Formats: sequence, structure tokens, C-alpha cells
Amino acid sequence: MKAGVTPLQAAEALFKRDGWAALGYPDGGEPSPDEFAAADALDVAEEAALLACCVGWASVPEDAHLRVSPDAP
Repeated sequence: MKAGVTPLQAAEALFKRDGWAALGYPDGGEPSPDEFAAADALDVAEEAALLACCVGWASVPEDAHLRVSPDAP
């Protein structure tokens, strides 16, 4: 938890940032600076995980992604 948020908090912030951005934020629903930072942390974690997982491969598969499980400790 180096970024100071749990994976679930980061995933929720990512949904709020990216999901609502596509649909338009509801009144007062724009992510806070902390939520933007949490979503960015998940972006960085996903990139690092994919690079580590696929090291030595010619390319990272397009359908590869980081999955956050709400049941994870």
C-alpha cells in the first residue's frame, strides 16, 4: 500500500475517474484530487505488473490487465 490507498479504493477511484468521465459526472460527482491520485496509482501499478508479467515477451497481449478482487486482503 505504498500509495496510501487500498487496491479497492484505487479501483473505485479509477471507475469514478474513467467511468463517469465517459458518461459525464453527476452534479458534484467529479473525483477529488485524492481520488485522481488513487486512480493514477492503479494505472502505475497495472503498468508495472504487466511489464513484470510479460518480461521477455515480444509484446504485452492487448487483453492483459490487472484485476482487483474485493476479496483480497
